Amino acid sequence: MDSMSADTPPPSPPSMRAARLLGLFAAAAVGLNLRPAITSVASVLDQLPAQLGVSDTGIVVLSSLPVAAFGLSAPLVPRLARRFGVNGALLLSMGVLALALLLRVLVPVLLLPGTLVAGAAIMGGSVLMPQYLKQLQATPRAIGVATTMFAVGAALGAALTRQLSDAVSAAVALGVWALLAALACIVLYLARRAAAHGAVEDSEAWTGRSSTGYGVVPRAPGQRWTTALIVVVFGLQAVLYFFVAGWLPTVLGEAGTDAGTAANLLAWFSVVGFISTLVTPMLVVRPIMLRVTAVVIGVGIAGGVLWLTVVVPGQAFALVSVLGLLQSGAFGVAMSLLVAKAASPAAAGTLSALAQGIGFVLAAVGSAVVGSLRLSTGSWDAGLWIMAGLALVFGAAVIAVAGRPAIGQRPATRNEPVGSGPR
Repeated sequence: MDSMSADTPPPSPPSMRAARLLGLFAAAAVGLNLRPAITSVASVLDQLPAQLGVSDTGIVVLSSLPVAAFGLSAPLVPRLARRFGVNGALLLSMGVLALALLLRVLVPVLLLPGTLVAGAAIMGGSVLMPQYLKQLQATPRAIGVATTMFAVGAALGAALTRQLSDAVSAAVALGVWALLAALACIVLYLARRAAAHGAVEDSEAWTGRSSTGYGVVPRAPGQRWTTALIVVVFGLQAVLYFFVAGWLPTVLGEAGTDAGTAANLLAWFSVVGFISTLVTPMLVVRPIMLRVTAVVIGVGIAGGVLWLTVVVPGQAFALVSVLGLLQSGAFGVAMSLLVAKAASPAAAGTLSALAQGIGFVLAAVGSAVVGSLRLSTGSWDAGLWIMAGLALVFGAAVIAVAGRPAIGQRPATRNEPVGSGPR
């Protein structure tokens, strides 16, 4: 993780600094949109059969469909970035997201297809975020702020959707999040204009077509191992996150917590994670701290998930606090690795698409397996034990990747120290 400290940007002219600041605002706006489409549905799952006619099987499909779309669409994202530039591809993703969120509630038959398209649009933002931050030469603190917006969006989606649904309807509560995506489009457009006017170097990669920067697959054996480990890290944190985001209100509800409180606890799950998401990228800049953090997060999440097997309503707040703090920390670790373990924006784009593509397929499978086990056994216990085991594997994978070389870094020559390759 030593490369993170080397990514601090050099002094820049005022116009360039202003453009980069606008770019960071755009990154935050995108991050704010990458969770509400998921947590908003989870908070009103119990109302969908009556209001939108969704079957029990449809509920299981709906909870895992966005994550499946993530994995299936990830390989397409680099092509969009090559065609439109990173900023242009982000702008397209947010526009499609706004349209999909509207259509899936305006036309009930499009609920599942609209959710699939929304998932693909979210994937565009998620895959491109590490590369966008790398191009902005974002510091660990800036990375922390951008990734914290994921948690802010998740909390807003969980907290406000249930209230809107109770006051108006589930359809209105789910569709209103299209406005947030439209806001992201505006900020991205302003950042695109700033780059197009030459305020930022490499503006072609931000705003227009680029024939370079993608498809660079690591060939050195050591870098292949680094890539594989990062895929495992991101995949397992995604499995764990989307299990909680998709099923936590249902699990707590069956344990005796009322539906409104369970939805609020899902929001708290995201809110309590603000601190860990913000701090983790700064905390893990050194391999030793990364390893310590990995142990705490892996063991802690495993314990929290197993706590769900015996939780009673009076313990729900404490349990969700533990899970939210640690799960958000796991996400901060995964996103930090995607940025820090890439030696260039091009490598960040390739690594992000690969890790998130495979990772979200695993997350979709994990969410569906847990839901199916609940339907077939009548209990959450089997799925919860599986999740606890995966949390421990996550910690082990993070420990293994700590200190490994960055992807795309030049091999050191005889007179050049290891780690001095391109940043």
